[in-house]
Amino acid sequence: FRSFVDQKLLLEEALAFFQLNESSSELDLKNQYQRLAKRYHPDAGEYDSAVMFLELQRHYEFLKEWWNAQQ
Repeated sequence: FRSFVDQKLLLEEALAFFQLNESSSELDLKNQYQRLAKRYHPDAGEYDSAVMFLELQRHYEFLKEWWNAQQ
């Protein structure tokens, strides 16, 4: 289990990555994900490394879980 402080830091990091805030909607997250996936995908985006795309995936999964827990 992650501590509250760890959760808060992960939340802040993920929201910053997506340029969102706690009052953003799940639709905002989906829209940002699609925009950033095009940018970070190693086959089609600006980067040839998968590192940024993997970060995108990690933050997206965390935020989806966080939004589901808020409902």
